[in-house]
Amino acid sequence: VAPVAAAGPEALAPCAAGVAAYVLALAREGETRPVALEALALMRARGLRLPHGLLPDALDVGDAALREALGPLIGTRGAWLAAFRTDWAWARATGAAAAEALRLAWEDGTSSERLDALMAMRARDPAEARAWLAGASGDKAEQRALYLQALARGLSADDEPVLARGLADRAPSVRQAAAHLLVRLPGSALAARMAARADAVVRGDLARGLDAQPPEALPDDWARDGIEPKPPAGIGPRAWWLHQLLGLVPLPHWERRYGAPAAVARAIDHGEWGVHALGGLGLAALEQGAPAWVEAIHDQLAGRFANGRNANETPYQVFGLFNALVPQLPAGRRAALALGELTRGEAGRYAHQLADLPSPWEPAVAEAFLGGLTRHVATLPAKYQSYRDPWLAAAGPAALGLDPACEARIPQVPDPDRPEVRPLAQSLDRLRRLLALRRRLVEEIVPSTTAHRSERLVPGEV
Repeated sequence: VAPVAAAGPEALAPCAAGVAAYVLALAREGETRPVALEALALMRARGLRLPHGLLPDALDVGDAALREALGPLIGTRGAWLAAFRTDWAWARATGAAAAEALRLAWEDGTSSERLDALMAMRARDPAEARAWLAGASGDKAEQRALYLQALARGLSADDEPVLARGLADRAPSVRQAAAHLLVRLPGSALAARMAARADAVVRGDLARGLDAQPPEALPDDWARDGIEPKPPAGIGPRAWWLHQLLGLVPLPHWERRYGAPAAVARAIDHGEWGVHALGGLGLAALEQGAPAWVEAIHDQLAGRFANGRNANETPYQVFGLFNALVPQLPAGRRAALALGELTRGEAGRYAHQLADLPSPWEPAVAEAFLGGLTRHVATLPAKYQSYRDPWLAAAGPAALGLDPACEARIPQVPDPDRPEVRPLAQSLDRLRRLLALRRRLVEEIVPSTTAHRSERLVPGEV
């Protein structure tokens, strides 16, 4: 047996053991996990790594977001240790040895280890990952679909042959995974076929409206190209076929034929099939990552709901699509919509979007939030009902969005022990505690800002 080479020297300085252990403990708790992720990012920015004694715990994490945050912090020793266990393959260093370890995980690992290895290889060598897929066989349909979806990273025309083979798979989930990637390749044969089918189904112009007329029966070639024949509950077959078809048409096709996304969205939203056609365009906007289309479809659907057309005319699939579109709006637009709802005291479609805004929040957003919260606490009605108060839920994302220095600006609820206001008071107390925790972690990780106090950080004190 060949001797095992020793780990190389470390290039990064270790973080204080107490601080690093505390951050890993915070990462295991739901409430403090986002704070831990922020602290790990700060450690990376300061050029720190985890102490060697914490590496096994770090390598054992299974959460994708935590792995991404921990990967740059495990140092040379962590990458060296990762070579000894297949479930640590996600952390292996670059180079020939790492590539060989990934190949072994692909050939001999569990389903999840094979997927991890494929995604890691796709990131470092797209052609090699594609070759693995081309030679794969014997996997269950669910795994075959997941393997194809790994090609989304770095998708190129070179992937078309492998995806075309997936389009001929016997499992609908695999065909659909292949189809949604193929239409993102502008020159693919499938993209051309879908555009031609859409032109036969959608007629008219922007002035008079675009009329969609799905076929009476599903053509066989549509089914072969990933259109699922059987609809889910709540939508008819023809509407379902139309929804899927337009979701698989490259969006530049509509712009070349008719013009701007907003104009197309307005023109197609009428008649018996309009909402289903609009839903299909929204699905395409999400799949193809088209911001202008996301905003256009969102605005058209929001107008439909505001005009009272939602009760009987909008299937629940389109409601779900609308909710998926909202997080893809520009951050500034989402912030304005969310704060507008909070100010009006509404727990509607947008207030929860504060959780998805980039952290830290822009100063204007933070100031608007703090001003609105202060006014809200100062004007609580005599018959206040906490279960109807959207500010309770908004306090959660504020713990990460606000600057930690804002801790002192969180208002105190008058007479906080009254049963009716106690939930709000507790929510704001939690917000203050998390802001204080973030401030302390910054002080520990960036020691120039304060005296070293890692012995005061004790897991479980939040």
